[in-house]
Amino acid sequence: GTATYDGGLVGLYFETGFGTVYTRADMTAAADFDSGNITFSTNGTEDFNPETGASDIDRQELDIPATVLTQGSDNNKFITTAISDGSGLTGSAEIALFGSSGEEMAGIGNLTDDNDATRVHLISFTGQIPD
Repeated sequence: GTATYDGGLVGLYFETGFGTVYTRADMTAAADFDSGNITFSTNGTEDFNPETGASDIDRQELDIPATVLTQGSDNNKFITTAISDGSGLTGSAEIALFGSSGEEMAGIGNLTDDNDATRVHLISFTGQIPD
């Protein structure tokens, strides 16, 4: 079968000379259990202040377009080493499913600048199947 998960992403973005900022975005993941894949994406990435929740800077260049994660040896875990964003960062991510019917998911990832590693985006995300 299939399932769609809606949720959010939070992360830490670092760029040499600018310091670390917190990021957040909307997240969607579509699972196709017959093929053993989950297609993951984010949109609306922005900086935010964790103390006030206020948004500072639009960071949509850090949005992650549709990326396929493949089921690993554990039926509830999906992985990729080919995730990228609109700014050219690349890296890896993994998603695990939870709940009695896999109705919730959580994941982590890291993206870096392959050229000289002066930019890093560490991400965590979670979602659930909407009611």
